[in-house]
Amino acid sequence: MSSPSLTERRRAATLLDISTVAVALFAERGAQQCTVADIARAAGVSERTFYRYFATKEQVIAPALAAGMRTSEEVLAARPADEPLLDSLRASFEAALLGNERAPHVRRFLAAMLDDEALYAVWLHVVHDAEPGIAAVLAARTGLPAGSTDIALTAACVAVAFRITLERWARADPGDPAALNPVRAAEEALGVLVRLPLTA
Repeated sequence: MSSPSLTERRRAATLLDISTVAVALFAERGAQQCTVADIARAAGVSERTFYRYFATKEQVIAPALAAGMRTSEEVLAARPADEPLLDSLRASFEAALLGNERAPHVRRFLAAMLDDEALYAVWLHVVHDAEPGIAAVLAARTGLPAGSTDIALTAACVAVAFRITLERWARADPGDPAALNPVRAAEEALGVLVRLPLTA
């Protein structure tokens, strides 16, 4: 696979910049109270430029959410091939989640997203779209075909475990300090995976 061109990298960076601004605005005001004009103004672009990249206001969150998934995938790919899979997954989850822990607005945004049907639909698409990348990493680790049932099922379980981790963190009772720790939420999700038949 060829590396992205300079134009493609610039476009991806612009998408992520606008998306990150939108997530912060949604966390602060709520998505319903933010217009495309608000997002464009805060991101320093025109509304026309916004619509060049995003078909709807809700779709603007996808690049920021996908970035967290990619961080987890990249760390997983860099882990030693002979390391137990669950240990590698734990490290990959922590790498993505600790970044969220340093940004309180992310948790506020996630909590609001869970109550917004349109935003949540985008989140589900992002999680689903992450599965092929996870499958490719797992296939490289194990030598199994990326399209095999074992790899596909494991990749789907990993992606959903990441989704549930973030959702539980966002919904955590403020009175429970342990529950507010995203890494603790990740440990609980990965504990369930231990009981699954992870051939990989």
